[in-house]
Amino acid sequence: MRKAEPHTIILGPGSVGEGGGLTLPPSVPFLKTEALLQAAGPVFDAFCYHFYGAVSERCAALGAGGTTPAAALSNDWLSRTDKVEAFYAALRDRFEPGRPLW
Repeated sequence: MRKAEPHTIILGPGSVGEGGGLTLPPSVPFLKTEALLQAAGPVFDAFCYHFYGAVSERCAALGAGGTTPAAALSNDWLSRTDKVEAFYAALRDRFEPGRPLW
């Protein structure tokens, strides 16, 4: 990619679901961000992740991270985004120090 388009910003790892945001059932195959970063090495221009406070009703039926309207307005629920950001920021600091967090 760097040879073909040297000015392209490469984002990664694009992770989701770690650090306290979602609870995935054990049956869901999941590649942990740390394992991905260990394998890839420092290759990203910016460290990105996704935060989903809850999943769709369809996925919640599978046991993955649903909520209620009342719970979604609680301090605990609203602070999850900060906890998840801290989790991914720590990984960024270990594997891609100095890169922006997106």
